[in-house]
Amino acid sequence: SLGIEYSELLIPKEAVGLVIGKQGENIKKVNNETGCIVKFRPPGPHEDDRYRICTFHGTTSQIKKAREQISDLVEYLKQKFGLARPIPKPGQEFAEVRVSAAKAGIVIGKGGETIKQINNLSGATVCIDRSVPDGSEYRTFFVVGNHQQVEHAKYLIREKSGETCELPLGAIMALNPMLAGEAFANQPPLPPMLPMVMPQYGFDPTGGLQSPWYNPPQPTFEYSQQIPVS
Repeated sequence: SLGIEYSELLIPKEAVGLVIGKQGENIKKVNNETGCIVKFRPPGPHEDDRYRICTFHGTTSQIKKAREQISDLVEYLKQKFGLARPIPKPGQEFAEVRVSAAKAGIVIGKGGETIKQINNLSGATVCIDRSVPDGSEYRTFFVVGNHQQVEHAKYLIREKSGETCELPLGAIMALNPMLAGEAFANQPPLPPMLPMVMPQYGFDPTGGLQSPWYNPPQPTFEYSQQIPVS
């Protein structure tokens, strides 16, 4: 009907049951308070199984209010139950960066200072997956933001963990020109130059030692120029 719009929001799979609530009480409350029809769409065969799609049908203002309530609820659940994955907003990307467990602490930093710095420099939202069991060989960092922010954060995570940066230098300079110097510094050293091999000496036709630049004497010619008499 006229004025009815449609919107979607990705919700981490582990948060879906809590968002719906016991016998659907949470999602019913959002429907009643906003006037928006909020549902979870059945997962499709080619969709990311880490998320479920929450759908919204209503006017622009109804959808805005409902999305805000659902997002606030998920953020509350993340803080209360430790849900790790950040939720991408429309137009944002989601990425995972896996580093060795021994280097994860370096990326986080003392008191979380390093990961806060990565967030501030890149503009992305970066957090570590806390659902990984103890003793795992690798830890995963979740990254959410626009394309440039995500790529910048991925570079910073790999740089802090000591892994090789996969970005070309041009992309690094586009993200942050200050990083270009670090990229050059992290390049492997050039191989040593091979010693110069000098050409072999030979002998000139007269029997003397001939250098590689030997230039035999050229014959000279004498000639006279006749100047016409006018």
